[in-house]
Amino acid sequence: MALHQLLYDVSPAGAYTTLSPAVNHAEANFHDLVTDEHYIDFEISGDWSGGADTTEVVVHNFDTDGFAPGDNGIRIYTTGAARHKGKYSTSYYILDASPSTSAWILVSSPNVSIDGIQFVHAGTGQDGATMIRFSDLVGNIRISNNIMKGNFSSYWEDASIRALNNTGSSYLWNNIIYGFNAGIYIDPSGDGSHNYVYNNTVYNCTICGIELRTAHYVVINNICTTNGTADYSLNSTLDAVADNISTDTSSPNDEWDSITLANIKFVSTTIDGTEDFHLQSGSAAIDVGTSDPGSGLFSDDIDGVTRSGTWDIGADEYFALTNFSRGDYAALPSTEADLENIYTSGEISQVASDNADRVSQSAIAQYAIHQYKTDVGVNTNWTFHWNGQSSLAPSTSVVKLQIYDIEGTTWEDLDEDNAAAANTDFDLTATVTSDLDHYKDVNNVVTCRVYQQWHE
Repeated sequence: MALHQLLYDVSPAGAYTTLSPAVNHAEANFHDLVTDEHYIDFEISGDWSGGADTTEVVVHNFDTDGFAPGDNGIRIYTTGAARHKGKYSTSYYILDASPSTSAWILVSSPNVSIDGIQFVHAGTGQDGATMIRFSDLVGNIRISNNIMKGNFSSYWEDASIRALNNTGSSYLWNNIIYGFNAGIYIDPSGDGSHNYVYNNTVYNCTICGIELRTAHYVVINNICTTNGTADYSLNSTLDAVADNISTDTSSPNDEWDSITLANIKFVSTTIDGTEDFHLQSGSAAIDVGTSDPGSGLFSDDIDGVTRSGTWDIGADEYFALTNFSRGDYAALPSTEADLENIYTSGEISQVASDNADRVSQSAIAQYAIHQYKTDVGVNTNWTFHWNGQSSLAPSTSVVKLQIYDIEGTTWEDLDEDNAAAANTDFDLTATVTSDLDHYKDVNNVVTCRVYQQWHE
């Protein structure tokens, strides 16, 4: 018998509008995955901006045997419009079961993967509250690419990831965790358990960021910063440690002790719904980590971007931002927000070099606009260049290059062409030699646009 996928669609318009009943149905009908030769995918998709999923989830009574090809495991994950973009947002799927339960997802079956979920503890402090708890002698638990936002309460067991009495392995990577008492807390049953903690970012937990007890651990590439009593408490056997950052002196790697929050350079640590733990240009965590610490277990960051070269420390792999968008507007937009059509990866490759392979934009409403964002880093001057052509001669309707002034919240002219003929190449070029900081956002990103007004 061939191995069969059981796919559960969890979405506001799907067969299951919350995760819990999908899991309950699978347990009642397909719990013996090994004998029946099934594996289960709980795929969370669709538009969740209307509100959070508030029902706790229990994954238990499943017979499973692994995650390798041909194995019978369980995956819970978001995709498409439901998946976060590496920072907390109410626009994407959120599991917020507080304050009705002590575990938002309780796992007591082995071979379970939880990926790409936003967990929020929005209620008041609750003794025992945990976003993901796995226990009861289970193993091979994989927790990755999740955002876990606590309520900064005063209860010890208010944790994001908590494991008790597990005897098998666990794998935690690319999670962003903040606002709990314990960020990651693992206390297995005996010394035989092996647990792997890679590239997590843990911030501002009241008592401890990462606490690991009793068992064997591999701890590599974690940022654990600005936590209360200690960033790390490692009362365990450390089989391998490397490149773990702390703001205190608790890092298991001396060279990464006492790295200030200012030098880590997150985009924003203001916890008001706009917090953003992506790295900024110049961060001490960029290009200094251990590459591929999990030996092929994962190769991307929390955004799904492939890591390359020397890996960054933490959940985010920093890349200099280049963002292209385009659109047709009746009036010129007044802000630097992306336009309605984001360039595809194929379109970006078309315009990555100065050649005749281009992306077009028509103008029926009035204005054809191409917009470009780029990370200029700590530079104090920058040259902006655009090459193209128009079927409407610039000699008839001028084409302008503009830059957005963040401080003045206005668009400013840099260059224009009012002489070129139709369907003929022309260039727009300008160098900003002073006050470049006026145009940078918090990520050192500058926004420019090229536009032409259509005349009937």
